[in-house]
Amino acid sequence: MNVALSDFANSLAIIAPIIILHLILRRFRTPIMRGVNKFVSATDRPWDDVLVERGIIQATWHLLSSVSLQIGLPHVLVHDLTSLFLTRLAVVYTAVNVAWIINIGLWGLQAWYAALPVARNIPIRSFVQAARILTVAATVLVTVSALSGESVIAIIGALGAATAIILLVTRDSISSLVAGMQVVASGMVRVGDWIQVGTADGEVIDVTLQAIEIRNWDRSVSHIPMSQLLSGTGFKNFRNQVSQSGMHILTTIYADISTVDQIGSNPPNLTQFRDWIMESLRNDDRISFVQYVRQLPIDRLGIPIEIAAFSVTTDWSEHERLQADIITELIAAMDRFQLRPAHARADPQWDKPPESE
Repeated sequence: MNVALSDFANSLAIIAPIIILHLILRRFRTPIMRGVNKFVSATDRPWDDVLVERGIIQATWHLLSSVSLQIGLPHVLVHDLTSLFLTRLAVVYTAVNVAWIINIGLWGLQAWYAALPVARNIPIRSFVQAARILTVAATVLVTVSALSGESVIAIIGALGAATAIILLVTRDSISSLVAGMQVVASGMVRVGDWIQVGTADGEVIDVTLQAIEIRNWDRSVSHIPMSQLLSGTGFKNFRNQVSQSGMHILTTIYADISTVDQIGSNPPNLTQFRDWIMESLRNDDRISFVQYVRQLPIDRLGIPIEIAAFSVTTDWSEHERLQADIITELIAAMDRFQLRPAHARADPQWDKPPESE
């Protein structure tokens, strides 16, 4: 009798605090949450807002409850089978709550890191996603282990037979995840970069482990799998061009071959025009760097003069306007060298007189 009373007293001592805490939380939950929200709103830190919004207080309470149940149930329940079953459910409950808290913590970490200046160059969203995936996988293993009574190692070993099938079904997803880790870790693509991959051409607005999101210049949005970035076709990133030298100008002006001439001992007018273009661009405040001005092989349009340089701006619309102005000025200056643009040769009908009505 004394032993039974002693067990009952011990059980009551364990289970009573759980009940009391539960009743306190139920009674004062609203004022507690109101006070926490007021305190969090008064700070300028984004991460604590995320923790509260995601339910860190509720998750912590559930974790304390699950741990208390896991400890207390074996002392309260006399029937071994019922005690074992409910205790295992309590373990599952604890594992789910731990995963919940870890997930909320990862959200808070991401919000805290996003406010740092380094976040733009070294994003961690992909690593946070990987941590979430590992957390879910670990929770599933613990749940199966608790319900089945087998160890986690034994369950992992049992899954070995199904590994080939799992890899076959999830091959593309695994490939994208691995590629995503490589891309993010190496910094090949960051939010804000201007890249070209396949038909997508625009600014990167999001980077995850599985894909990147690109806002194209026509305001459409493309989602490119990470595995495609590391495929044979690859991609082009204009980050250095935008951040260092401005945007690239690559254009060609065609000169009419019939207007190329040499008078006396002076260089041919086409040579003078090329030299003038180079000097003019070097002294142009709109140009940050001139790569070259070169003459390409003659084709059916005439004599092509290719110009490669960098503008001083990184704004796309301003760059296009600047580039158009420079090309127009160069074409207009051809007459000073007795040259004529070769656009007429592109259409045999250009020089025909209009038909009389």
